[in-house]
Amino acid sequence: MSNLLIVEDEMVVSTQLAEVVTAFGHKVVGIASTGDEAIAMARKHSPDLILMDIVMPGERDGIDAAEEILKICSSSILFISAYADGELLQRAKALNPAGYLLKPFRAQQVKVAVELALFNRSLEKKVSESEANFHALAENAADAIFVVSEEGNYRYVNQRAAELTGYGVKELLGMNLQQIVHPKYAQKVFKRFRSGLRGRRALSRYETVIVRKDGTDVLVETTAARTLWKERPAGIAILRDISKRKELEKQLSDAKDRLELRVMERTRELDLKTRSLEEVNTALKIMMKKREEDKKELEENVLVNVHHIAAPY
Repeated sequence: MSNLLIVEDEMVVSTQLAEVVTAFGHKVVGIASTGDEAIAMARKHSPDLILMDIVMPGERDGIDAAEEILKICSSSILFISAYADGELLQRAKALNPAGYLLKPFRAQQVKVAVELALFNRSLEKKVSESEANFHALAENAADAIFVVSEEGNYRYVNQRAAELTGYGVKELLGMNLQQIVHPKYAQKVFKRFRSGLRGRRALSRYETVIVRKDGTDVLVETTAARTLWKERPAGIAILRDISKRKELEKQLSDAKDRLELRVMERTRELDLKTRSLEEVNTALKIMMKKREEDKKELEENVLVNVHHIAAPY
């Protein structure tokens, strides 16, 4: 059930409208006959939908009253009028109303107009909530977030994007992605971006270099995807500064290379010592064998000498 406010100076019409919308399950929170009454009731009840007659007595017509009401509450406006001239329509359209109902009308026409207006309001609330959630997430994200139009112009950037690039948020919103990306990679990145928007196969994650406002280069990892922004195709890019990570990776790689070199040198030293030990062992074996041979030869010589000496006796 939705809360409705009826603004109509003709009692018969306002009563008829109240009966119709009540029959369809809605609640009428008030009936106003002038623009000032409508503003006061809207401030008090903040209705979901206001059925607003355009031509009313007094200094304010329905369009003036609706403009004032939209400043104080988030109600949707459904204009009602017996006139459809160009000037009124243009003034009404400027307020982006939920609908326009011409008199005389039937109950079914009112039902359709009210249901459509409430449905559109529901969609607008969901879109508004989604946008609010997106902004809350984006503004608190650790990475830079850019929404880019088909032409490569920035339509939204978060605060982290400003910090990463050195430009202000307003400055970035007047710039093109090719002004941020390093000239060496700008054309390639733009082609990849356009291919992604057109649904062609393109890298969704890659590394590139951007140039900060002060002229320094920053190595970034980019994750890109297609999206819609203000009902038009756009791209969303998330940039992460990976300069420190790359520096750490390089340090780790260098440390690994040094360690591997030391291991190779130590292995070479151990191989040399092993070979030296093997040579020493071989020499010792030869010496031991020679010693055994010398010992045996000595024993034989002693026996021969003893025999020569003792034999005559």
